[in-house]
Amino acid sequence: FNCMALTSAQGVLALLDEPETEIKVHAIKKLDKMVDNFWAEIANAIGKIESLYDDEKFQSRDVAALVASKVFYHLEELDDALRYALCAGNAFNLTVKNDYVDTLLAKCIDEYIRVRS
Repeated sequence: FNCMALTSAQGVLALLDEPETEIKVHAIKKLDKMVDNFWAEIANAIGKIESLYDDEKFQSRDVAALVASKVFYHLEELDDALRYALCAGNAFNLTVKNDYVDTLLAKCIDEYIRVRS
C-alpha cells in the first residue's frame, strides 16, 4: 500500500531520458496508469512518447501509443487520439467502459461513416 499519493509525473517523465530500455519500459507503463490524472504534465513530453512509439526496437511501442492516445484525448485532439489508439493494438482495451473508450469508438464510427459516404 502506498501512503504517499503522487502529486506530479515529473519523476516518471525523467525516466524517459534514461539510456536503459528497461527503465523506459517501466516509465511508459507507469505513465499509462497515471495519464488520466497527470495528462497536462505528460503532454509536455508527448514528443518523447511519440519517439518511443516510432522506435521499432522499443518493446512497449503499443503502450507508448496508448499513452499518446490518452494525452491527445485529454487535449481534445481526437484525430490524433484515434490514430494512436489504433496503433496501440491490443493495449487499447475496448472492453473498458469509460469516456475515453466511448469517445474514441464514436469517433471511429463517425470517421467510418464519413469515409463511406
